[in-house]
Parts: sequence; C-alpha cells; structure tokens
Amino acid sequence: MNASLNKFIWICLLLTVVVGCRGCNPQTAKPKDPEEEKKKLRITSSEMRTLPFSKDTIGNFHKPGHWYQANHKLKANQQDESLTAKVSIFSRERKLVPTFPGASPMEFQRNIAIGKDQEKNIALKFYQPDIAVNNEEMDMTSETIPSYLGVNYSMRGVGTTVFAGEYPARLLPGYQYNIVSISVDPARYVFWRGLDCMVWPSQKLTTELRIAPHRMIDLNEDEIASQFPEHLYSMTSISHLVINDASPSRFSTEQQNAILDWLYFGGTIIINGSDAIGGISSSFLKEVSPLNSTVASSVTEDEIERLNENWTIKEYTDQNKTASVVPFTPAKKIPKLEGELADGASWVNSLNGLVAEKLVGQGRVVMTTFPMTDNTFIRWPSYSSFIHNAILRKPPRDVIFSRQPGGSAEADTRFAGMYSGSELNPIHSTRLRLWARDLDSSMMSTSRVDTKKTSLGAWNPQSEILLQARQSLQQSSGITVPKIETIVKLLVGYLIILVPINWLVFRLLGKVELAWVAAPMIAIVGAFVVARGVQLDVGFSRSQTEYGFLECHAGHPRGVLSSYSALYTSLSTNYRATFENENGVVTPMPSPAADIGASKRIAATKYDYTFADDAGSGLQSTPVLSNTTGLLQSEETVQLGGDINTKMDASLLQVTVTSDSTIDLKDFGVLGIDPQGRFVKGWLGSLEKGTAMKCDLKVQEKDDRWFDEWNQNVILSRPDLIRSDGINWTRSEIGDELYLGAILETVSKGYPLAKGEYIAIGWTDNPLSTLNIVPIAKQKKQRNLVLLHLRAGDLPEVRADLKIHPIRQEETDEPLPKQ
Repeated sequence: MNASLNKFIWICLLLTVVVGCRGCNPQTAKPKDPEEEKKKLRITSSEMRTLPFSKDTIGNFHKPGHWYQANHKLKANQQDESLTAKVSIFSRERKLVPTFPGASPMEFQRNIAIGKDQEKNIALKFYQPDIAVNNEEMDMTSETIPSYLGVNYSMRGVGTTVFAGEYPARLLPGYQYNIVSISVDPARYVFWRGLDCMVWPSQKLTTELRIAPHRMIDLNEDEIASQFPEHLYSMTSISHLVINDASPSRFSTEQQNAILDWLYFGGTIIINGSDAIGGISSSFLKEVSPLNSTVASSVTEDEIERLNENWTIKEYTDQNKTASVVPFTPAKKIPKLEGELADGASWVNSLNGLVAEKLVGQGRVVMTTFPMTDNTFIRWPSYSSFIHNAILRKPPRDVIFSRQPGGSAEADTRFAGMYSGSELNPIHSTRLRLWARDLDSSMMSTSRVDTKKTSLGAWNPQSEILLQARQSLQQSSGITVPKIETIVKLLVGYLIILVPINWLVFRLLGKVELAWVAAPMIAIVGAFVVARGVQLDVGFSRSQTEYGFLECHAGHPRGVLSSYSALYTSLSTNYRATFENENGVVTPMPSPAADIGASKRIAATKYDYTFADDAGSGLQSTPVLSNTTGLLQSEETVQLGGDINTKMDASLLQVTVTSDSTIDLKDFGVLGIDPQGRFVKGWLGSLEKGTAMKCDLKVQEKDDRWFDEWNQNVILSRPDLIRSDGINWTRSEIGDELYLGAILETVSKGYPLAKGEYIAIGWTDNPLSTLNIVPIAKQKKQRNLVLLHLRAGDLPEVRADLKIHPIRQEETDEPLPKQ
C-alpha cells in the first residue's frame, strides 16, 4: 500500500511540474465584450419615453385623459423581426386601468418590422386613462398615484413574446400643464424652476404638496426633432412653449404645423427677447411675432422707474410686519430690442417697451424685449410675480397668514379677490380649448369660474357635444325604410314595362312570342333597380350616420373635425377605419352608462385597440353584432381648402367675413359680447368660395342665441321648435333628414362667450373627414356643424401680486444661469 501511495505522490508532483499550479503565473480571464453580450439577446432597447421629454429627466409624466406618443428605440440582434407591439397602462397593483371610470381598459397594438442589426425608433400612440387626481384633498403630486407603461413585443401571428418592459409614469393633476423650453444650452435657463410661480411657496404645506401649475421640460436644440410631438392631439398637455436661443427651424414640417394648430387653439408662445430674435426672424414663427424690424438698444431709466412703480412688491415677513422693498436696480446697462408692433399686437399695460403680446386665434404670443436670463431680473425679488402676471397672464396672488398655537404665523399663497379658491382650476394654467372636448357642464355659459375640476383639452366622455351627438345618433341611425309612395311608384313602373311596353315593342317587331323570353330579364333588371332605388341589399343591409363638429379660427387654413358615427348592420360585421394621413385618432364612443363613482374599479374585460396600418393610425377592427349599432368617435386636423378671414369695424358692431375655403358655409349666425359687455348678434347667411358677406350686429336686450332664420331650414330645426311663421315642423316634413338642431342649440346656448369675443355658427354638408370606414355602407348620411371663431376675447389688464411670500427665491437650490 505504501508503494501505491508513493506512486500517487510522484504522479501529482510530475503533473505540477508539467502543467504548473498557475499560482505564480496567473492568467487574467478575457473580459466579456458588452456588445457581444447584447447580441446574445434577440432584442435590445432603450428606455421607452413619452413625448415631450428631455434626456436629463427621469421617467415619464402623463396627464390623465390625454393622448400621447411614446418613442422606443429597438435593435434586432439575431434576425429580421416582424413583431406586434402592444402598449398597456397598469395601476399600482399591476392591473389594467379602464379608459374611463367604469369602462373597459384598452391595450394599444400595432405591427412593426425591424431588419437584423438595424436600430429603429418605434413610435407608439396611446391614451392615458382618465384617473382622477384628488385635487380636493390637495393631493397635487404625481408621486401618490403611480401608473405604469407596459410594452410587449411578440412575434406577429404567433404571439410568442420576444421582449417586454415596464416603465413607471407619474400622473399630473388636472390643473398642471407642461411648459416646454427650447435652447442651445438649457443650463442657462434653469431659473424657471426656481420661480415661485412654478411651485407656489407655502409654510402650511410641504414642498411636494404645494400648488404647482406647471412642469418644466428643457429641450436642447438637438432634441427638438425627436423629442417633441408631431400632432395637435398629442400636444394638449402643453400650455406654453418658450423660445430661447434655439432656432424654431429645427422643428420638422409636421411639428411646425402642429405648433401653429396648437397656437390658434389656445397655446402660448413666449419669445425670450434678444436671445430668440435671430431664430424667430428666419422661421415659421416670424408671421406671429408681436415685434417686427427690431434693432439693438438698452433698457431706459423711464422703463426702470415704471418697473419699480408698478411691479416692485413689498415682502411681508408676518401679517403685521413688512420688510424693506427691494427695488429693481441694475448695476449696468441691460440690452433690449426696439421694434415696430405687428398688426394686432400691443404692449402689456404698464410695460411699454418691455413686453409685447399678440393674440393669434385663441392663442397668445408674448415677447420680452430684454433677455429673461439677465441677472438683475433674476435677483429681483418681484421677478416671479412679474412672470406670473405679465408673461403667464394669471390673476394676482396674495399671501394669507394664519396664526398658529404658540403665536407663530404660517403663510400661504393664494389667488387674490374674485379668483380666490380657484387655484386648482386649469383655466388659469392654459388657454387651450378644443370645444368638442371641453364644452361640458362646468364650462357652459352659466358656469362659475371655480366649477371646472377636470383637465382642459382632455378626451372628455362628459362633453355636451358628444352626449348630444350620441342622443341624436340613436334617434336617426339604422336602416331607412323606403316610403310607401316610392314602393308604389317603382311597382307601377315595373308592371308597365313588363306588360304593355314589353308586348308593344315585340308586337311592332312582329315577334310577340319573344315577349315571354324578355320577361325574366326585365324582372332581374327591375329587381336591381328597386334595390338600388331604396339602397338595400336583399337580406343584408348597412347604414352609416355621422355628425361632425368642425371648429376653426379665422385666418388659419386648418381646423379640428370631431366626428361621431353610428354603424348599423343587419349581419355581424367587423369595421375598419383608416385615415388618409396620421393627423387623427379614432376610438369606440364611451358608454353613457359608465359609473363615474367607480373610478377605482378595474374592469374585468379589455378592448384590444389595434391600429389599422403600420404607421400606427386608424382602427383595425370594430365589431358590430347583427341588427345593432356601433358608435365611433374620431378627431382629426383637416384642411379647409383656403383661409376664412374676418374684418371688424372700430365699433365691433359690423363684421365682414371673406371665404377662400372650398367648404360651403351655410346659414351662419354671429354671436358676441361687445367691449361694453353687451350681447350682440346678427345674421351672416351662407358663404361660398371667393365670396364675402357683411353682417350688422345689433345689441340684444336678452341673451337669446337662437335665430329665426335657423327655423326656416328643416336641417337646423327641431320638431319641438316653432318656426318664425308660428307653425311647428312635423315629423313628415323632417322626413329622413339628418337634422342638426339639437347640437346647434347645445353649442349656441352653451358656449361661454367672453367680453370682446365673437363667433359664427352654421353648417355644411361637404364631406370633410379623411376617415374611411369599410365595408362601405349602402346608406350614408352626414352633416357637419361649424363653429368659426371670428375674434378672441379681450385680454384684461395685468397687475402685480399683492405680497411676496416670506420664503425667498434665494433659499431655493436652483443655480443662477450662466451668462
């Protein structure tokens, strides 16, 4: 045994000599190549981001009730991929969130293709469900109500998942909107984040619970094209666009058109003086700029004196004490621009030479002549009030002190005067209005300023226009049964052709016996004529009924068309809806029976929203069961085929409307509130392309928004309304017409006119929508109500806040911008 042990020891020693123990001669393992490791994965991706976003921010931010576009960069490492992308919105408990309270959740999916070793940016469209953020309890931060954006890529037609990801999203409360700032170097403009008009100071609330009307998104010049939305429907969460030293020409053509649409419908563009003028003067925004022909100058002593007289505020440290006033005192000359006011532009009151503004449609363009990053302005304690009131045009604020146990006082910032208590109302945060969405019970002409609690610009299931369109569709949709007179006429005509005419023709030809041969052929042709005459297929019938609401602004070549369609079929049918372009969204119409009180309930079923084309547009399948009606709603930006321009006299009691549009505008009445606050109206009539109509407006003793001329047109009337001759329209007179009277009454009586605002309301039967729905219905009826904005309401005078909060701007952690 000892001999065997010795042999084993010698063998081990010999192996050590030959192979080595590697203890004295270590070899470093070859590091793994990260790129090679990635290639082992079938799909690699970057983080999914929702537009607009900055690369410096973490996570996604969504406003409930709004449409979004998300970008997701993918790379196929092993082979060409043909995939189906699916986007889902999950709650904190990882359950699908209903689109509206009590409704079914949606999952949005589209087909994509990626070549091997190709990196591709995937654009994914989705709707953020309308989850209420509890403003009533001052729960105003997004951290308390998380949402998750889930994405799944599976093999097309197979369903096998090849990549899945989940990305947290914070929800913005209804009153909070995004301000997007574009610049070459965003670090120079971070002063916005330190302003107390962005997050209102309060000693009663913690930082995360303070009022925050806006969220800043800073884009550098290189991020503009890829990280900013391309369509109006995905820009509704943006209230302001700040143009600094980045050129607006960096926006793509689609983005430029979307920005102009957004501006006319209520967006606000802020032009930062000399920093921005170079880019503005050579861009698409030149025509809307308040100042033209600018030259370099400097802020004058008179302008400094007016700033101190009207805008320097006392800083209160307690309700009974005041600190010394810190005036605006520049140590050196501040550069500024001088120029001519553009048509329709004016200086903001008390700020002549410093801040100019111009209304463009419902929107506003405001321009400072000085650089907003000047250190003298930023260190001025009243600068936040200046921006809050003069630039953002909000009501003045006050500091409310409340005595606490022990004698100390806590200060809280609130609106002053009549607006006190409406701090969470979104009308103060954005001018954007899409009335097909926003005309609900809280925004009607009789509503108070503090009644609006939902988000403006959101996809709104409580819109009065949507509710009235649904009711009208339910009354008018379905197959139209032909009148008995039509059937009798067709039958008599068929019998006359079949017997006497048939016999007479062949009698003259001397071949009477051939009349029997011709009879079956006459019967077949007769059946075809009858079917076409009553627009019915034997045993299988479809109809499409559509109400449209076109909202447009004088001087702008595009409008927003909201369509409400009823699809009736006698046999179960899957309908497919596609847009000619990507400027629209379409969804099933929300059910009016949704339980609003069940906002936390997660529906058991889901709706697979499949986009109809590879570009991520349209709706692939809308199933409608036999002998039932399916309801769709859509929204798109449409071309008007030319501008519609308006001119008003100095008294604002006469308006001339000139139409170069290819749309026939019919039966228009003008409604308005003159600068003295009096209700005025006048009959404009109908306009065709190339025509101009003049309308005299008369002051009305009563706020009667209905025109007798509307009663003369059966399409605009209602069975329960009385014509000007005192005779009611009867159902037989109305017949099968698709009448607009109910929706017309809702808009004319409910629209909240402002002082100095004028609108015109009429209709057109021109087909406006680019949405194609197949199979094509044999019977199709459509009418469009038109809301034309002639003049936006007057802007009230601005004034400074009453007090400055004891929490000073210098106490924030925001660095000063680089000069």
